Order: sequence, then structure tokens, then C-alpha cells
Amino acid sequence: MVLIGIASAAYVNIHYDDRKYKPFGFRYWLSLFSLIVVGIAHLFLAAITLGVIWLMITKFSLLLLGIWLLLVFLVIGNTILLVGFMKVLIARTKHYKKLNEDIF
Repeated sequence: MVLIGIASAAYVNIHYDDRKYKPFGFRYWLSLFSLIVVGIAHLFLAAITLGVIWLMITKFSLLLLGIWLLLVFLVIGNTILLVGFMKVLIARTKHYKKLNEDIF
């Protein structure tokens, strides 16, 4: 549940109308920070998934298999979100750099 909350907050922070805010302003850095937080949460989720795999190796049960499948789907979904977030931030950074070059 925490991962869903972090990812939804990051989605709101990253997908904003950049015409309302100045280039490389607070909102840009907030979205970059939220991308980093989602990346760290992704690493923790991957580590927990590896831990559940270890538990399944030592003591197999259907409950552990269900938990592992849920975690694998969460890791896959989080990976897709991270790639989308990175694409948006890279495009926004290129756009802001182009704006700065046009001004100066």
C-alpha cells in the first residue's frame, strides 16, 4: 500500500502543466526528488521479493507463492511507472534547456 501511495504522489508531482511554472524551478526539483524516492522504494521492493524467494526455497507454501506473485507484479508495475517518469523528466529537461538556449 505504501508503494501505491508513493507512486501516486510521484505521478502528481511529475505530471504537471509546465507552462505555469518557471524552468528548473521548485516543481521541477520536487518531481526529480519524487522520482528518486520511487526508485529507492523500487529497490526495497526488489530486495523483499528476493527475501520471499529465499523463504520459498527453504519452506514452500501456497501463501508464500501468492505473496511472491503479488510482489513480482508490483515490481513490474513499478518498473513501468519508473520508465514513464524518467521519459517525462528527460523530455522536460531537454525542453527547459532549449528554452534557456533560446533566451540567451
